[in-house]
Parts: sequence; structure tokens; C-alpha cells
Amino acid sequence: MVMLYYQLTTIASVIFMLIFAWRWLKNIDLGFTVSFILIPAINVGYLELAHAPDLSAALVANKIIYLGGCFLNIFIMFGVLSLCHIKVSPIFRVGLLGLASVLYAFVISIGRSELFYVSADVETINGVTVLTNKVYGPVHIFFYVAAMVLVMGNIGITVYTFKNKPEISRNILWRIVVVTMIGFVAFFGGRAITNSIELMPLSYCILQFAYLIIFKRLRMYDLS
Repeated sequence: MVMLYYQLTTIASVIFMLIFAWRWLKNIDLGFTVSFILIPAINVGYLELAHAPDLSAALVANKIIYLGGCFLNIFIMFGVLSLCHIKVSPIFRVGLLGLASVLYAFVISIGRSELFYVSADVETINGVTVLTNKVYGPVHIFFYVAAMVLVMGNIGITVYTFKNKPEISRNILWRIVVVTMIGFVAFFGGRAITNSIELMPLSYCILQFAYLIIFKRLRMYDLS
């Protein structure tokens, strides 16, 4: 059943990506376009981790998964800024992506350096490969800090929009807040909820579905 969960969330994320490409690709901010492409790749990472035969394969899959924490949240933020009609400097965008790239370089070093992961083991639980006994290196704390800052940034953007941009649909803003909080709970509290599965693949599918609904509503509001 657990393996089926990872398979279904991967398939669902690909389907949502294809729907996005079919209906909205030409009309939606690049940030969302990249996000819808990244999510299936990340969910494939979770699926490959579940299938991993040894520690080496599990670490490679884990590096794919970290694309979510390093880059996905940034592109989602760019998309939210576009939805809220907030312009930011290109320097801000390049700076965020540059910092994410540096952080992901440390992710890539897993297995060759102890800066991000000091050590980890693999264990098979319910027929699924799981990374266990993970000992994080000194750089890993910055990963959590960056993830928290980006989540709070998305919430801050929506709060600002609530107060200062009455032309933006409140329904859409509430959807952004809800889907952001679902991702936050899955990321920071997933292990407290269940140790059997990772909740992030499901939260990514929920995110895709929620934004597809938002894009549909935006088209309804577009008088042209």
C-alpha cells in the first residue's frame, strides 16, 4: 500500500503537469511553469527512494527530493508575487536562486562531504526503503531556515495583498494561504503525524490541484 501511495502521487503530479501545460502554459507566470515541472521530478525522487536497493541509490534519490526544499518554494513565491501583482527587482530573483544553488551544491555533496549529511543508513519498512539514523551536518540548518523564510514570505505576501490590493480576489488569497499551510505542516510536522509515509508527495499534488483551480478562477475574472 505504501509503494502504491508513492506511485499514485507520482502519476497524479504528472497528470496535473500535463493539464497545466494543456490549459495554462502560455498565460501563467514562469514561476508556476517551473513549479509544475519540478513537482513530478521530486515525486519521482520519492518513488525512487522507496525502491532504492542500497544506501547509494537512496542518497541519489534523496538529492532529487531536495530540489523541492531548495528551488520549488522559490518558484512558488515568484508565482504568488505575480498573482498578487507585486513586482520585485530582478536582483532579488537572481539573488534567491543564487543562494538556492549554493545550498543545493551542498546537497549534491552528500556522500562525499559531511557538511550537509554526516551519515545515514537505509532500512526497509513495510516493503519500502527509508533513510534512517540521519546525522545532519552544519550546513543543513540553513536548509530549514531557508524553507521557513520562504513559507513565511509567501504568507507575508498574501497578508500584504489582503491589506493593500482589494482588486485581488480574497477567495484566491485564502486558497494560497491554505495550500501554503498544508505544505508547511507536511514538511515540518509530517514525521509527527506518521512515520509510515512521507506526506510531501501528497502535499505537492494538493498544491498543483489548488493552483489549477486558482488559474481557472483567474480566467473567469479576466474580462478580455
